[in-house]
Amino acid sequence: MNEKPTYEELAARIHALEKAAVNHRSSHEEERYRNVYNTAPLAFVIWDTDCKIIDWNKQSENIFGWSKEEVLGRNFFDFLIPQNVRPQVGEIVNALLGGKIERLGINENYTKSGKVVLCNWNNSILYDDDGQVRGAMSLALDITAQRHAQEQLRESSEKIKLFAYSIAHDLKKPSLVLHSLTKKLQGKCKDSFGEVESAYCNQIVRSAEQIATLVEMINLYITTKETPLCIEEVNPKEIITVIREEFSAQLTVRQIELVEPEYIPDIRGDHLAILRVFRNLVDNALKYGGEKLRKIGICYRASNNSHIFSIFDDGIGLNYEESEGIFGLFKRKENSRGIEGAGLGLAIVKEIAERHRGNVWAESGAEKGIIFNISISKFIS
Repeated sequence: MNEKPTYEELAARIHALEKAAVNHRSSHEEERYRNVYNTAPLAFVIWDTDCKIIDWNKQSENIFGWSKEEVLGRNFFDFLIPQNVRPQVGEIVNALLGGKIERLGINENYTKSGKVVLCNWNNSILYDDDGQVRGAMSLALDITAQRHAQEQLRESSEKIKLFAYSIAHDLKKPSLVLHSLTKKLQGKCKDSFGEVESAYCNQIVRSAEQIATLVEMINLYITTKETPLCIEEVNPKEIITVIREEFSAQLTVRQIELVEPEYIPDIRGDHLAILRVFRNLVDNALKYGGEKLRKIGICYRASNNSHIFSIFDDGIGLNYEESEGIFGLFKRKENSRGIEGAGLGLAIVKEIAERHRGNVWAESGAEKGIIFNISISKFIS
């Protein structure tokens, strides 16, 4: 089945229609594109230097409601352009008649029924054989439904965000109260509790801690998505030093080496966000690397457009099935049962990478372990 031409492809063809449209004569050019003119999902509105309609295709009738016979010879300002957008449209018309291309514009338009539609316009100047401006051809795509869908999506997104904030806020306090009261109960009744009762209390404490962690991660994910980036010069070596200090106790007790390159250039980015990336990926290695984990490494390389950091380990690693969708929300590895976490750490890393016009991906190590790669654009301002 032949695909319909895109809006951009149709707009690119209008120059071939110009001469035929102005002269209104049968020609090879007119024949070649007449089918496009009559069947395209675009309104073709051809008008002269007095803003009077000289041609109006079938899609114009479909979008705006007036037949060709009803509009020929009429000034389009009189019936098509709402009062509130006439100054804006007038500027475009003056520019076109002055020989200056003003191709794109989005504005409201009247229909015959009185309904207002939103159209995306693409304009082209029409010249006669002497090179004098004779008018213009304006192509319109009705984007009313598209804009309405976008607005509904935006409203839904805002409702979901508000709901997430509300749930996170409402869950945090009771989880902390539950944790605190259970710990107090354990302290007061430790002599009278048997093994079963103590186990129940320990499970309640762990569950309360998990709820609190989940609430914090949800808030952190929303903050990552919504907070504007603060772009500045970032020294990755300083960030690695902070990470090394944060995890020093675990690294020492488990005898894990954290290695880094001797030199990494300064980059531009959001310092706090990039720190969060390194923290999440090192924490991820410590959580899921297993008992035999002995090394976590950080590497750097550059492409023409990006800074690329790789965080690798020699731990358990992951198989192909586990790598599928690992950066999605609430995704956790199969071996994560019993390990504290909310399944949002890698989703946050992905969000940060994309906001830095980069990407993140995972791959298996050469022999064992896993490598997480994150790219950050060199051209963030």
